[in-house]
Amino acid sequence: MNASTKSSLASPIERTAAALLLALGFVACDETPAPPPPADATYQVRGRIEHLGEQRVAVHHEAIDEFVGADGEQVGMRSMTMDFVLADGVDVTGLEDGDPVALTFEVRWSGGDRLTATALEELPADTELEIADVLPADHPH
Repeated sequence: MNASTKSSLASPIERTAAALLLALGFVACDETPAPPPPADATYQVRGRIEHLGEQRVAVHHEAIDEFVGADGEQVGMRSMTMDFVLADGVDVTGLEDGDPVALTFEVRWSGGDRLTATALEELPADTELEIADVLPADHPH
């Protein structure tokens, strides 16, 4: 074997090191997002779709008396319109602005999307919702 042939052949250690570096490169390039942190709370509420986008939905929901704030205290929440990120797999087929819906959403006070809609189910069109368009002047929230 001449010198030029010997220098072009990699040793087993060099081949193993090259394979490891290549594998690490593929792992580093993996663009799979990390799963969101666990939800601090999950709520189910009825409401009306105000705007439905590709990845977000705005829902004017009924009051949530049992809503817990970031400090862990039950503070309740008045009827209002809120914007939610749609979780992967949420089926919005057939839904449109103005539809009454049952909404399940998660709250994360740190990390991830703060408000994530995990389910939207269309309710009958004649469903009467308890949502106020204008808050009374003496409302505490």
